[in-house]
Amino acid sequence: MALHVARWGTGYAVFDGKVRKTRAYSHRELALRQMDLMEEAARREGQARERACLSCGARFWSECFGHRMCNRCRERKSGLDARMLG
Repeated sequence: MALHVARWGTGYAVFDGKVRKTRAYSHRELALRQMDLMEEAARREGQARERACLSCGARFWSECFGHRMCNRCRERKSGLDARMLG
C-alpha cells in the first residue's frame, strides 16, 4: 500500500496510486491523519491472527504481535497488579 495525500477538488484526499481511497477533506492535516489511520489499520491487519495465550495456552484472536495474553488472563493479571500496588 503506497498511500499519499493529494489535492482533490477544493480539498485533499488519500490516494493509493491514482485511485482515490477517501472523501475530500477540507484541510491537508485531516487527510494526513486519515492516511495514518489507514496505514496503521493495514499494518495491524497483517499481524492479526490466532495465537496461544502465554499464560494459560488457550487459543485466542490476537490483533497484533504485542497482544499475547487472552482477555481472561489479562483481567486476572491486572487485578493482581492493582492489589500489589496497594
